[in-house]
Amino acid sequence: DVSAASMRGRIDHVVFAGALTHVHLTVGDQAMQAMVQNGVAGPSLEVGAEVGVAVDADAVRVLPN
Repeated sequence: DVSAASMRGRIDHVVFAGALTHVHLTVGDQAMQAMVQNGVAGPSLEVGAEVGVAVDADAVRVLPN
């Protein structure tokens, strides 16, 4: 649910990679990547779709530019 999430983003690119799908998205002015397990029912991952983004602080990895 986009309205219930802590942030909103837009899907830029989707890459299916074995057991995971890598979802590249833009949240505000930041590029992010999420990994979603395949085979788990969830929202459609269509390029251009607006999605809700909830982030567990323990799962965040920030990489240098």
